[in-house]
Amino acid sequence: MAREQNRNAPSLALGGSSILMVFVILCLTTFAVLSLVSSSADWNLTRRTAQSVTDYYAADGQAERVLSGANQNLQSAWETSGGGMDAYYQAAADSLCFCSGMPFTVDGSRIYYSVPLGENQHLDVILEIVPPDAEGRCYRILSWQQRADEEGDSDEMQLWDPGDQRPSK
Repeated sequence: MAREQNRNAPSLALGGSSILMVFVILCLTTFAVLSLVSSSADWNLTRRTAQSVTDYYAADGQAERVLSGANQNLQSAWETSGGGMDAYYQAAADSLCFCSGMPFTVDGSRIYYSVPLGENQHLDVILEIVPPDAEGRCYRILSWQQRADEEGDSDEMQLWDPGDQRPSK
């Protein structure tokens, strides 16, 4: 009779292995989903980084072309100034008003211009006007720097108030 009771008793080993198998499958599914989400985020970051690099080098190339045109104007300004630095600066300011389709700001011996770099950035260039050197360069680069636009530089953090249903904009 004791043997019959053992046969009718549920087997704990079979239920335990089934629960363990369900748990393992849930863990594997969770890790697969996490890995998919992580790879998707990595792909988006890679695309944005590639676009940023492409934008930077396009702006850098445009800034170099503008610099080449400005140098030609500075060379002709040097030739027309007769060698005097004040006359050279004035001739440079007159010849660089709108060279290569790029607006320049000339302040004494310095030239400022900015090239758009993507949506919210610019490549700012600051040059110093100097007499032509042996290679024919009439400038010295003081700054060649990437800068974020004003609206992208907001120091204000946009926080979510738990009392609101939506984050504030």
